[in-house]
Amino acid sequence: MTDAERAAAGITVPDATRTAASPDAIRTMDPPSLRLDFSKRLQVIIHCGPNPHDERHNGRPHGTIGCEIQFHRGGIPEHEADWVTLDIDTESPFIHIIHEDEPTTYAYRACYIGKDLKRGPFSNPATCTVSV
Repeated sequence: MTDAERAAAGITVPDATRTAASPDAIRTMDPPSLRLDFSKRLQVIIHCGPNPHDERHNGRPHGTIGCEIQFHRGGIPEHEADWVTLDIDTESPFIHIIHEDEPTTYAYRACYIGKDLKRGPFSNPATCTVSV
């Protein structure tokens, strides 16, 4: 089908000249939202993205390859450097398996990673207490 036929049929015609994205576009993007499901013993299911409450409508934003998920054992850390990278997740949800002998509080946060591997801003932390 030609572009003229697409236009006549009311179908979107792709732009012939691709516009390059800003190299710092990831830094202006809204951070992902988080939802933690800790209903099962010794694991936390981390849903992250623009719509973590509905995985069917939780696709990654254009230009991203996934989310970097960080955690801290014991709740929200006092110092920024105390966050530990858990994984780079390309498809929500991510399951964090916990090895604890008593109930423990964990804090999580996430940021998008662009195709050029630059990171966007981090989400607000989310916390939960994992049962044994």
